[in-house]
Amino acid sequence: MISDTTTSARYRVTNGVLSYGIPFRIYSGTDVAVFWSADARADTELTLGTHYTVTILTEGGTVNLLPGVVPVGSILAVVSNIPATQEADFSSTSTVSTEALETQLDRTVQMIQQLNYMASRSVVLPATSDETPQEVLHGVYAARDDAEASASTAATSENAAAASADNAASQANAAAASASEAAQSALEAAGAVPDNLVERVTATETKNTEQDGILNAHGDRLDSVESGITALSTTLIGCVIPMFAADGYVPNGCVLPDAAEYTESQFPTFYTDYLAAGRIVTCTYAEFAAQVALTGDCGKFALDQVSKKFKVPLYKDGDSITHAASTAEIGRSVQAGAPNATGKIGLDASIAKWVKLGTKGVFEIELDPEGTAGNSNSYVNTHAMTFDLSRASSVYRDDITTVQTDGVRLRHFVVLASSQNNASVFDWSAYMAALAGKANVALDNLTAPAEHQIRERTKLVPLGSRSTTGEWTLTDVAVGRLLLLVWVPASATQDAWIQAIVTSGAVLGSWPNSPNTGMHMGTYTTWGSTNVMAVKPTSDTVVINIRSKQAGTLYAEQL
Repeated sequence: MISDTTTSARYRVTNGVLSYGIPFRIYSGTDVAVFWSADARADTELTLGTHYTVTILTEGGTVNLLPGVVPVGSILAVVSNIPATQEADFSSTSTVSTEALETQLDRTVQMIQQLNYMASRSVVLPATSDETPQEVLHGVYAARDDAEASASTAATSENAAAASADNAASQANAAAASASEAAQSALEAAGAVPDNLVERVTATETKNTEQDGILNAHGDRLDSVESGITALSTTLIGCVIPMFAADGYVPNGCVLPDAAEYTESQFPTFYTDYLAAGRIVTCTYAEFAAQVALTGDCGKFALDQVSKKFKVPLYKDGDSITHAASTAEIGRSVQAGAPNATGKIGLDASIAKWVKLGTKGVFEIELDPEGTAGNSNSYVNTHAMTFDLSRASSVYRDDITTVQTDGVRLRHFVVLASSQNNASVFDWSAYMAALAGKANVALDNLTAPAEHQIRERTKLVPLGSRSTTGEWTLTDVAVGRLLLLVWVPASATQDAWIQAIVTSGAVLGSWPNSPNTGMHMGTYTTWGSTNVMAVKPTSDTVVINIRSKQAGTLYAEQL
């Protein structure tokens, strides 16, 4: 009798386990089929005797895998495989064996179960469908053929797109070379025929426009960059642009000319292709500092190729940008100056009086209103001579303190990235992403938790106080963080002082001290006054020996 409808079993092959159960009745080793798969998509059928053996039990049995046949972790399927044959031969004249008849009936039921199992795992048309299996199969094949054709078309299109991109790059390179030749021609023409310089430059700009058009016609390669980055202009990298920009606004790809320092890792394209390559005039850090000390500004990039860093130019308020006639003049700061103004006044030395022999330029004689006029060439009680540059020229005014030219002031920005160079745009995107979530210089974009953390980490933490002499031990000191010793006099009297020395756990700052007495704080007739001393802790325990004191208390606090 067959009461169980199970015809298959699936197992996950485990390391060290070779025997797997057969949950249905079998009559010989060939009545079971064994398959394995790594991903349950494609089966591999195993061979009896070569890959496994079968142990037959009363109800079912076991499949015994040979070592190394099926990889650990694979899926093993054990399926009923009773052949569709009738092996019993019953005679009408002989006695029928009920056991043989029962066995044959069981085998027949199991064959039916196998058919049901296979049907349940087959694609079955709906009962309401009027299609034949052959028609459905034909549709599947047709869909397969269409998919293969589409894939082939897509591959062809991809190859064509790649070829088109290569062609675009070649055209762009050709356009760039043509633009370079045109620029060189323009420079040569400038020396020979200055009148046609404008036309040559216009031709160069036209070729640059054509180059941009070629690149744009073959697709935007910056689709993955945020809209603010793709909006970068085609402004030439390394130039300075003026803008009617409000406070707090800095255009994409630009930074302020404030001598800020950046690194190669932040802007690799600008550093390598423009600064290190010599396309932009630079100076050393020392030269940059010297120029700033002289004029308060510097129009060059400072470059340090050892540390791989650079500084942008520094413009001070009111700086103007003028034309440089040569490379040597590029970025050079010009100190403010004004034309000299001179004058002359006469003095009659023989009578030791100022005499109005004549004044010129910026000088003028003022007469004492109470004075008495002498002869026609002299004045008695003349007492003042004035000097006023505005008498010589109206450019000298009382309302300014430095040389000032006519003009309109705008904010200026240094361009470090633009769509002129796609790689620079990606550098800018990475730079802006790195800034996301960081506090600005004004600290006005701090979140409440961040502000709380800053306040907690910068507030003074009291470590105790001492009003008597002797050894004072401070514990729970944070190593490396500033330790302040604050002397608070009891009154504002002359003699309110303390003499102490740090004996261990810290290094004194540069406050008044001597090898014998250590630090002096407060006021005393023989030495100066200081009420705060900075100590650098080198241990979490600092020992201070207060040798003598008068009229006050020493407090210890740490940031």
